Amino acid sequence: LGAVALGFLLSLRWQRVETTATATPDKNVEGLDFRDDKTVGALTATYALTDGLNLFGSFATAFRAPNLVERLFSGPTPEGSGFQILNQDLTSEDSENFDLGVKLRRERFFVEAVAFRSDLDQGVVQYFLSTGEIAQLPADIRAQIAQLRPQYVVQQRNIDRLRYEGLELASAVRLPADFTLGGNYTYLSAERIDSASPPTGDTYSNKVTAYVRWEPTDRPYWAEYRLRHNGTENANVQAGQPIPLVGETLPSFTVHNLAGGVSLGPWAGITHSLLFEVANVTDELYAEFSNVSFFRPEPGRRVTAAYRLRF
Repeated sequence: LGAVALGFLLSLRWQRVETTATATPDKNVEGLDFRDDKTVGALTATYALTDGLNLFGSFATAFRAPNLVERLFSGPTPEGSGFQILNQDLTSEDSENFDLGVKLRRERFFVEAVAFRSDLDQGVVQYFLSTGEIAQLPADIRAQIAQLRPQYVVQQRNIDRLRYEGLELASAVRLPADFTLGGNYTYLSAERIDSASPPTGDTYSNKVTAYVRWEPTDRPYWAEYRLRHNGTENANVQAGQPIPLVGETLPSFTVHNLAGGVSLGPWAGITHSLLFEVANVTDELYAEFSNVSFFRPEPGRRVTAAYRLRF
C-alpha cells in the first residue's frame, strides 16, 4: 500500500461450464447435456494500522458447476456398498463468502488470523433415499438395486442453503541455518440454515498443518517436510442412513509428506527443475471425511517425480 493506509481491490471473472453427453450403446443420454455460466467477483479492503500490521476484509461470490461424478454417474459405487441414482436436474452451486482478519508481517516472520463464513445456495449434497423413495423409482432401476442389494441408495441433490464458518490461524518464521517453520490451524463448522435434514456432508471441524522447509540462500536446492492432522468428528448421519463402516465417529488421521527439488541452469534462457515427493510416508490407511461414509481410502505411500522447464 505504500503511504496509503486504506486500499481496495476489485476483481471480476466470467466462467462458463458445458458438458455434452455423446451417444453411447445401451444408454439413454437424452437430457444429460449441461450448460451454465456465471459472473463472480471479489472486493477486498486492506487497512494499515502500522507498518507491517494490516486489517483486511473481503466479500466474494463464487460458482461451482456439478462435477462429472455428481452430474452423470449412475450405478454401483466403486466400493460396491452403495448405488447412486442419476439426477438430471442437478444445478450449480452459488455462494457468498465473507472474510475478516488481521496480519502481522516482519522481516523474519508473519502471523495471521482470519474469521470466515460461506453461505451456499443450491449446495450439492449426497442424499440417502428411504425405502419408500426407492419404491417410487423406475422399474428398471429398482431391478438393478434388487440384483445388487446395496447397503444404501444415494442421489446427488441441491439443498437450498448451507453455511460454513470458522477461524484460521497461520504463522511462519525464518530460523537460522536457512530453515523455515510454519503451519496453520483451522476450525470449521457446517450446518443447514433452512432445515435440519438432510444435514450437510461430513467434514472436519479441526485441522492442523505444519511444515519445515530447508532452502539455503543462493543455493539451487531445497527440502521440505509437511504434516496434516484431522481431528475426530461425529458422523453427519441423516434419518435412515446406515452408520458409516468406520462407526459414528470419523477417526482422526495424520499424514506425513517429504518433498525436495533442485534447479539447474539457466541454459539458453531456460531453467530446469527436478522435483521429488514421497506422499503418505507412513502408509497411513485413511479417507478424507467427505468419503468416509463410503470409505473410499486415499492412496497409500507413493513417490512422484517431475521435470519442469521455465522459459
